[in-house]
Amino acid sequence: MLNDPNGPLPSMKALRAFDAAARLANFTRAAEELGIRQPAVSRYIAELEQMTGLRLFDRDGRAVRLSPAGEVYHRNVAIGLGRIALAVGWAETIAEQRFVNVACGGSSSELFLRPRLGYLQREIGGNTLVRLVHCE
Repeated sequence: MLNDPNGPLPSMKALRAFDAAARLANFTRAAEELGIRQPAVSRYIAELEQMTGLRLFDRDGRAVRLSPAGEVYHRNVAIGLGRIALAVGWAETIAEQRFVNVACGGSSSELFLRPRLGYLQREIGGNTLVRLVHCE
């Protein structure tokens, strides 16, 4: 069971396989979505079940559906994967952002530069942050 928040975590591959299998209710379709083979999905699910000590799916022949514990686990895994995807997007945006610092005296910046900052921002590009630094 994963009681220690600082302990080992499931692999990202296992969590993504579980998420796909839970959403699609089908290990084969989950494998196709992820570009892997169905036995790999089964192994990832077995790994998660062994690591968590939970039965995540109810199996009936070839059909699978989330167990009650699997439903709770999936809601949280889906939230976590969503947050990770957002974090990656934010990090990429920041990494692509450029910075331009403009330093000038107080009266020059207030009377001349500040009214033109919008124009400067558009001319430099939308992914550039213009910082105005007052110095004397």
